[in-house]
Amino acid sequence: MKGENTLYHKRARDILGKPFTFIVSRYLGVSIAIGIVTGLVIRVFRWIIDRTLTLLTIIYPFMGKHPWLLIPYILGIFIVAWLIGKIVKPYETDVVRSGVTQLKAVLLGKHRIHWWPVLWRKFVASLLTICPGLFLGRERPSIQIGACIGACFNEKFFHLTDKDKYLLMEYGVAAGLSAAFSAPLAGTMFLLEEITHNFNSRILIPALTSSIVSAFITFLFFGTKPCLYIPITTKLPVASYPWLIVAGVIIGFLAYCFQFAALSLT
Repeated sequence: MKGENTLYHKRARDILGKPFTFIVSRYLGVSIAIGIVTGLVIRVFRWIIDRTLTLLTIIYPFMGKHPWLLIPYILGIFIVAWLIGKIVKPYETDVVRSGVTQLKAVLLGKHRIHWWPVLWRKFVASLLTICPGLFLGRERPSIQIGACIGACFNEKFFHLTDKDKYLLMEYGVAAGLSAAFSAPLAGTMFLLEEITHNFNSRILIPALTSSIVSAFITFLFFGTKPCLYIPITTKLPVASYPWLIVAGVIIGFLAYCFQFAALSLT
């Protein structure tokens, strides 16, 4: 009986203890490090964007009162576009577009990312695009920047096996999107739903940890005010609530149609 109890306790410990210990010892530490570095890099990225866009709120109205200033502004935009092209050209395949397609190709083993050239080119080119007021969001560059930081950790410090070598990039993806909007759950769910399609504990727990850490870094610098803050000054009438359900159904259906068409054409 004593031997049976000992065997039972060993099995319970093996089942409940070792998997979690394995995750903590091998992945959580590096996910925290990736979250810290990604949070700091994206913090600088966001700070530059915020300061520049604040300046644009002064420049645009001024140009509205002095239309002739549109001429040097447009010429400046052409110069910026030329400079972006020069920066992106050597690694055009990796830097153009959102970077999500390239990341998926990397995770499938069909592509290889050169983390440093892609990281600084994405960082600089994205700032040159966003800061003058051109059309680009901050989330996609942040995702690829985070992935490059994860790739750096694997290449320079950890050298994981072929089976696990992309995990650190995945943690960087979650941390990058999380830091872009100070939204750790959004960063984690984006990784699981759009990139990996996998809810394995080796991905979920460290990725969520990395997202929380990177978001915490941004909270320290920007505070807890939402990144995309829209103040609500009026209350929605209760009678309009059923229409929200209808709108949700319609938007969900249209989103499905869009995804179906986009995936069918790629």
